Amino acid sequence: MQPIARDEFRKRGPWVTRFDIEGETLGGQYHAATDQRLKQFFDRFPHPARVLELGCLEGGHSVEIARAADHVTAIDSRVDNIERARFIASFFGRSNVDFILADLERFPLTSLGTFDVIFNVGLLYHLPEPWRLVDELAKIGKSMFLWTHTADPSATIVEREGFMGQVYKEGGTRDPLSGMSATSFWPTPDSLERMLALAGFKYIDIVDVDATHPHGPAVTLVCHQNPPARRSSL
Repeated sequence: MQPIARDEFRKRGPWVTRFDIEGETLGGQYHAATDQRLKQFFDRFPHPARVLELGCLEGGHSVEIARAADHVTAIDSRVDNIERARFIASFFGRSNVDFILADLERFPLTSLGTFDVIFNVGLLYHLPEPWRLVDELAKIGKSMFLWTHTADPSATIVEREGFMGQVYKEGGTRDPLSGMSATSFWPTPDSLERMLALAGFKYIDIVDVDATHPHGPAVTLVCHQNPPARRSSL
């Protein structure tokens, strides 16, 4: 890595995401490129055309998805994250990624057109009203790869708009891994499935359930509005 580029990288820190660049490790602790959720995504969507990525953070997933996708539209609510993501995409020569600064609690997603698949990883559980986003997503994408936390069985369970779940206290706007509101809503697994089905995502493939995740129970789902094509077996 050239000294100028290295200096530009460090100047944009501190980073959450770790990048391995020309044999050098730079950035934070989270190595997005080796995230198993990327492999799970590509196993089911190996060559997506138009991808919408929600909560792109610093572009770690974005540049990897852009290797296989025709085009990626990536959204994040923090200026610093978007600036870092654009720098990373430029460094890796990923010209097929557009980064949009937007608060997904308010941004009209339908203004972006339609997508072949939505990459929704690490975002839904940061929202106080996740059902609103799910409804919006159903209008612009027929398929979604979803990773999110669900309610902890030991937590106090409440009802919101007919969905059961726990209220979670967010870390505040200064926390780069926090939502933009003071609290968020983590639905129970049953309520999450019903939330998706009511929006139109009626065909759900459970990829993984992580009941012992350190930050709370988590689930990985592939969601479709139409019956998915059968995957060929070897």
